[in-house]
Amino acid sequence: MMKIKVSNSIYSREAISSALYQYSGDNFVSQSIDDSDPTLSVIEIMAKNGEDTKDLEKSFMNVLNDFQVRCDLENRFGHIRDQIVEEAFKPITKQHE
Repeated sequence: MMKIKVSNSIYSREAISSALYQYSGDNFVSQSIDDSDPTLSVIEIMAKNGEDTKDLEKSFMNVLNDFQVRCDLENRFGHIRDQIVEEAFKPITKQHE
């Protein structure tokens, strides 16, 4: 089993949960708060097939970083996407001239 500690001030709960979900197919995953430091989440990953997890930490951190960037972009620009969708689906009305 591999344990990874990640900072809750750097990674959002949503990003951590999304990364854990992506890894839950081939692995047993769990998340808890570090007993000695509540600003850290402890991620535990164990391969279901018993394979070596030596590169799993690097892979997990890449996925976690990807999801955090997605969350950051959503927070920053999500309203623009919502406005574009709203404008695209507005009903078209004919103006009587």
